[in-house]
Amino acid sequence: MGGVGGVGVLLLQLKSGGQGLNLTEATHVMFVDPSLNPAQHLQAAGRVHRIGQTRRSFVHWFLIKNSIEEVIYQLHCRRRNDTRIGAASAKERDALSVDDVGALLNSNLT
Repeated sequence: MGGVGGVGVLLLQLKSGGQGLNLTEATHVMFVDPSLNPAQHLQAAGRVHRIGQTRRSFVHWFLIKNSIEEVIYQLHCRRRNDTRIGAASAKERDALSVDDVGALLNSNLT
């Protein structure tokens, strides 16, 4: 990632992309696997947007319209905005509530 002839793209799984990496040469983060845990996405995006980053960072989400991914993304956004999630344990953050399961089952996917 950097320099002439360097790597132009680095593909990582969400969980491995959020730990122990400093990717300030990159400017774009592209999520293709939505998760219900907003902290995982924030941590992964934080690998690019770090101290030493001199350029603007961008986060992109690739979702299939009218799919379960879209419903998971909506739940993700709701959880991200829920201040109680930040104080929850990792097990609690990953757990689905009754409302979450209802949203997944009742979604009108076509």
